Amino acid sequence: PNYFDNNEDIQSGIEMLRKCLEIVKQHPLSDMVNPEPILPLDMIKKHGSSESDEFWEDFLRSYANTLYHPTSTLKIGKVVDERLRVYGIPNLRVIDASIMPHI
Repeated sequence: PNYFDNNEDIQSGIEMLRKCLEIVKQHPLSDMVNPEPILPLDMIKKHGSSESDEFWEDFLRSYANTLYHPTSTLKIGKVVDERLRVYGIPNLRVIDASIMPHI
């Protein structure tokens, strides 16, 4: 794939990673997970720290990939209602491709 051929994609990826790190450091998520990321030491050494855009671009180019995402695994009427609300769990909706009957 031609990941990050466009510089805007790289900048968006860097912003996304930084926002994720900011979110994971907030309560209550920080109480449930280690808010400090485990980063590749060789990259930190290469760039001097994990603070620079260059570090995060290197990280994205090295670790970004496409993952398989199952579709059509939840049946409307059995797991969710017609408004995609999960039965038995208040205020939770399914909003991904798992509820699509066909793609």
